[in-house]
Amino acid sequence: MATPEPLVLDGCTPTPLASYLKALGVLRLLSSPANNLSGEAADPHARGWWENERFNLRTALTRDAVLRFFLEDYAPSPIIAPWNGRAGFLEGEDQEKSTRAGADLMRRFEASSARRFATMRRTIERSRANDEVAGLNSLRARTKTLKNELKTLQGEERKSRDEERRSAEKKEKQSKSVLLPALRSATEPEHVPYIDACYVLSTDETPMPLLGSGGNDGSRDFGVNFADELTQLFKVDDGSATESGKSSLDAALFGGGRLPSRGTMGQFSPGQGGSNATTGYEGRNPLNPWEVVLAMEGTILFAGALTRSWGTEGGSRGAFPFTFEPIAAAAGNLSPEDPNRPRGEIWTPLWKKPAAFLEIAAVFSEGRLTLGRRTARTGLDAARSVAQIGLARGINSFERYSIVQPDSKMPYQATPLGRIDTPDHPRRDLIADLEAGDWLERAQRLAGNRKASPSRARHAIRRLEDSLFRMTSGARAPEGSRSALMAIGGFVDWLTTNRKARAELSPPPRLSRDWIRQADDGTPEFRIAAALAGLGIPPLAPSGKPAPVSADGASATGPVPAAYDKPLDEGSGNPIVPALPMATHFAPIDERRFFNGAALRRRRAGRPTRHPPWSGAPEASSRT
Repeated sequence: MATPEPLVLDGCTPTPLASYLKALGVLRLLSSPANNLSGEAADPHARGWWENERFNLRTALTRDAVLRFFLEDYAPSPIIAPWNGRAGFLEGEDQEKSTRAGADLMRRFEASSARRFATMRRTIERSRANDEVAGLNSLRARTKTLKNELKTLQGEERKSRDEERRSAEKKEKQSKSVLLPALRSATEPEHVPYIDACYVLSTDETPMPLLGSGGNDGSRDFGVNFADELTQLFKVDDGSATESGKSSLDAALFGGGRLPSRGTMGQFSPGQGGSNATTGYEGRNPLNPWEVVLAMEGTILFAGALTRSWGTEGGSRGAFPFTFEPIAAAAGNLSPEDPNRPRGEIWTPLWKKPAAFLEIAAVFSEGRLTLGRRTARTGLDAARSVAQIGLARGINSFERYSIVQPDSKMPYQATPLGRIDTPDHPRRDLIADLEAGDWLERAQRLAGNRKASPSRARHAIRRLEDSLFRMTSGARAPEGSRSALMAIGGFVDWLTTNRKARAELSPPPRLSRDWIRQADDGTPEFRIAAALAGLGIPPLAPSGKPAPVSADGASATGPVPAAYDKPLDEGSGNPIVPALPMATHFAPIDERRFFNGAALRRRRAGRPTRHPPWSGAPEASSRT
């Protein structure tokens, strides 16, 4: 039997994030029995992959059959956040009488008799019946009443009501801490994946940056948006597709124009439209409702879990697939001076070989990139991990996003920062040399302290981080290594001018010879720089560590070359002064790192040395 030709989904591209999530949503829904009215997957053997910047789908279904599934058999997932006020559950009002849009939407789906919305209906009913939800809603109603009464009260009566208000608010906080576990344990099984995609339940609920601060971004509730767009695609009473839903599906999957309707996807599709959000003078937001629905269905793959670092005694921490702490390195559109810190980084994997949904789900479920025995925490850790694992997991590249807020009054946006290609073969991690004694992390922490470090330090560490990012790329590794060496020098140059910083941070660790090999561009200038940098460096023992040097200048592995300890004329009475490392001519660097035992003892005894420092730092002197 001939293999069917793949369907090329021109409407599903790696960027923006909404389009990527839409591709995941399509593959998941076609493979999911729970999202099919028949109770069986539309095509359990469907396979998807990325090729020519488009998502490709190999399925037994024809193009028309795929469209027919979404219009006739698709059963939406219960993407509902009862813990958010916008959904109408916790607004401190009678849920049956609230006039808010979110509450009205939930009531409409709860009253629907359509089989398509059966899971959503049961989820809403269970959420309303949950004791923790009802109790917290009553507390909020009482708090609102007390706040209104305080506006008209005076004296002792006002004081008494104010104490009651504070007591009610305290109970609210206590109730909220048990709300999510209670919801998760009592809700529909189909609802659990969305809860896990919003939060990891631990001692402190950890929200997923992809879904804002728990299924919402400011006043925007993603679940309410999802329900609102469903009403554009289907009739809520009987579940049949609307004319708008029929006409817009083909464009959402296979490309084409968007509907001229108003709407927005928030952080998932920045630049989609609106005033000052894209080019031109038009302030409308044209939006295809299917894009919102399918993208939200795709977010479910980012369900989080608790992780514990190897060799640590601390508690577990929440972790989400391919989600890391934000870093501005290798992101020219992000400034280290921006006061609005990004919410997080998300790396979306791209693969070129056809894979079934269960295979992709397995990659996401264990999508915790690691460095040695610890979990990658930052974007730089992730880039180093990708360089080490190679194609072991079948992932060819990652699209890197930062969830950043351009302005304090604007919503967050998933901003693409570039693509990270996965090497064919694992590479040695030279950056690990900088982690000796936690030097790199301490340097980043020191430079990131705005109160203690000037902008010069922040820009120096930013240049270093940019260079280290380039080192993780095979094609740019030599350039990155050279740039990193210069950046390290620039950072140390700042240390020379700051006594307090030098007290907190030791000099950079000694780097391996592989740095020189990788950075060598074959020019005479590089050879001269390498030769000068090697002056005064003690010889290495067979173990690779600096050889011990006795008082007479002899090492355990043989005589020390003249370049390391050149004696002067004994008749002059001057002591033997070993040659100093080149770095000491530029900056005050910890002498214990570079001097052999004899020289160090002479210097501590106050014997003179002769090496005029070349640095312009005010604290540089012959004592260094």
